[in-house]
Amino acid sequence: MRLKGYLIIIFHLLLFSLIKTAIAGNNYDLHIPSAMQLPQVGTEVDLFLLASGHPAAMVKINGQGPFLFIIDTGTELSFLSEELIEHLALQPIAQEVRKINNLEQALNVYNLAKLVLEDSALLDLKAIGIANNTFFQDYTRKRQIKIYGVLGFGAFYHCTMGLDFQNAKLKLSHARLNRKDNLYIMPLQFKRHVPIIELNFMHNTTEKKFNFILDTGYNGELKFALALEHIPFDFEPLDTISQNKIQHLLGEQTLLLAKLHATTKLGHYTIFNPLAALPIAGDKASIEIPYGLLGMSILKEFVITFDQRHKLVEIKQAD
Repeated sequence: MRLKGYLIIIFHLLLFSLIKTAIAGNNYDLHIPSAMQLPQVGTEVDLFLLASGHPAAMVKINGQGPFLFIIDTGTELSFLSEELIEHLALQPIAQEVRKINNLEQALNVYNLAKLVLEDSALLDLKAIGIANNTFFQDYTRKRQIKIYGVLGFGAFYHCTMGLDFQNAKLKLSHARLNRKDNLYIMPLQFKRHVPIIELNFMHNTTEKKFNFILDTGYNGELKFALALEHIPFDFEPLDTISQNKIQHLLGEQTLLLAKLHATTKLGHYTIFNPLAALPIAGDKASIEIPYGLLGMSILKEFVITFDQRHKLVEIKQAD
């Protein structure tokens, strides 16, 4: 039963991950707010870990709310549900026509003049309207909790953002990370304006490096971009996940859930035999998403602090 529930959660979260990746891949220059109001001492916001594994926080927009938003580091963009757009009577400031899986789709862009998190505020944050989104609808129906939107990684560009899952706090500050003599700090890559790290996997004499997005929007441990027949070490198959519902975006994706016979290091910490979702050969989604995902089943055990401006991340166990 535990495995079945795990697979259902992964199905829905990968569905949303593929949607946001398909949109983000079009190089929108929308992900950073014009400015941020933040007290000199910083601020702490209550962080909710939802039943699906997503971190979320309450926000107010243009003086209304609160509204529950997912905090998703796996996308640079922010998203709004159709219901919230109607509730706030927002009007699109632009419409972007983008090609997704060879189909042109018109996506409305909205300006959020002031989005408040406790005593801090994001100013002029641009967000994409998502109409009839399966994830928002299914979550509300099954969990009886309404999700109104997603705050992407770019929303927090003007501050250092800490996600303390054990103490349920989102910590925003002016402080910068200093890598000197700090074993817990790793460099970040920003090829898609999302946090990407390099992980080195080892088994016996085999050693291989892969790039992974630190993705709080993905509830599993690891999802590889590389098809399973190219994984250079042994694994123990557990089950398959067929994702035929995403056919309208990236074609059908089939994944094998497996336990890897390998270890890797996340900063100063060693991870033994992680669970990984491995794409089946010929999977079109694997071609269009060049990075793996490192998700909440691992991240929730740590305090993750992002310093986007200096391309650093600190990964430490909670005090």
